Amino acid sequence: MNDGGCPFPGLQGDPNTRLAFASDGNHCHHADPVEPVALEHQNQTCLSGDHVRCPVYLRAGLASLPPELVLCPERHAPRMPGRARLAAGAVTAMMTTGIGMATTGAEAGAGAEPLPPPGPGCADRE
Repeated sequence: MNDGGCPFPGLQGDPNTRLAFASDGNHCHHADPVEPVALEHQNQTCLSGDHVRCPVYLRAGLASLPPELVLCPERHAPRMPGRARLAAGAVTAMMTTGIGMATTGAEAGAGAEPLPPPGPGCADRE
């Protein structure tokens, strides 16, 4: 389907299917990692002929979305590309498991920072 909008939005697991309206279901498949795009950007750019001015559409290769285009930037840590992200995630998981086993229930929540409140469109995410 090409109705004048960007060819890169699609469902997270299906880059060939996108919603015809702005939704947290539309993910940018010209990004690494693939992630949902800010609703305002979808309305003004992705789903219109103005997609030809999008910095993600214009770039040659895959990279993370600019922070201002991520649907819920406050929920995302800085991103690393591909294999580096996988390796870092594995190390973090191993360290977290070890730390979690070494703490008691009372200590586990001490000093933890709560997540910031979600932005528009983020209420049901993560």
